[in-house]
Amino acid sequence: METNALENLSQLIFPALLALPFLVVILIGIGLSVLGYKKNSKASLLAIGGLLIFLILQLWFVIQPLINMSLIKSRGNTYYYFASASAVISTIFGAVALALIVAAVWVGRK
Repeated sequence: METNALENLSQLIFPALLALPFLVVILIGIGLSVLGYKKNSKASLLAIGGLLIFLILQLWFVIQPLINMSLIKSRGNTYYYFASASAVISTIFGAVALALIVAAVWVGRK
């Protein structure tokens, strides 16, 4: 049981370290958007929305290996369905987040 806990911890630490730089950029972007809210509220709200979606996606990518490990240990094709659905859904949400950030760049321009 102890080995399984160490394995799960290592499966959580590595993705968290990989996501850390992007999480820092997301949090700085959210902070700058909050600071610029008075200047251009529409752009700030769009940017915050897109960055929050990216934040949720990054947190999902951190915990996904743990879910994958538990699904692989179970019997059946659950892992393949979950991996496929997760990839499609995260791609769609990533595209929406990028569209919101691009819209934030262009909103309010003349």
